[in-house]
Parts: sequence; structure tokens; C-alpha cells
Amino acid sequence: MRYHAHVQHPKGSGYMMQTGNFANAKQAVKEYLDLVDADNNPFGRKALENNPEDLIVTLIPAEFHGPDVMSYMGMCNVWDENGNDMYETTKPPTIRVKNPRFLA
Repeated sequence: MRYHAHVQHPKGSGYMMQTGNFANAKQAVKEYLDLVDADNNPFGRKALENNPEDLIVTLIPAEFHGPDVMSYMGMCNVWDENGNDMYETTKPPTIRVKNPRFLA
């Protein structure tokens, strides 16, 4: 199965990557670190280097697009033809990944 991904450091930057190219959290974290570096993002880099907290990865089914992705993340609502919220989860499942950039 392929996924989009949202990767967030609790005290730093988060990126929503709607490529549908990820097979697992490890691939998503690699892309996240590449984005932090490419964005000239000193805030994100310093947060990673100075805070030991794990990265939080949410894998989102690749068949979701646009508002469906945001709804899956709990950021908006999407209703079915009966007026019911299509995503009745309080929080999508997340994967915690050790922060590879923390400098002890």
C-alpha cells in the first residue's frame, strides 16, 4: 500500500506530503528531513537538533486527495450523501520515530 504522509516534530516544523509515494514511515521521515534542509528552515533544523522528542508520522492512504486528506487528519469535515461525517476518528493513527538529528 502507498501513502501520503504528515511528519511533525513537536517543537518544530511539520510537512504534509501528498505524493502518495511512501511505503512506510522511514521513507516519509527521509523526505521530511530533505525538505527541512532544502527549505532553508533554520527553525526546523534547530528544533530537531536541540530537542530529543520523537517525530510524529501520520501515514494517509494514497487514494485520499485534497479535502479527504485534511479530513482524515482531523483538520476539516467531509460528509457522505447521508450527512454523516465520513471520518469519525478523533485522531488518526500515528507512528513515533526517533529523532535522527538530535545532538546530545
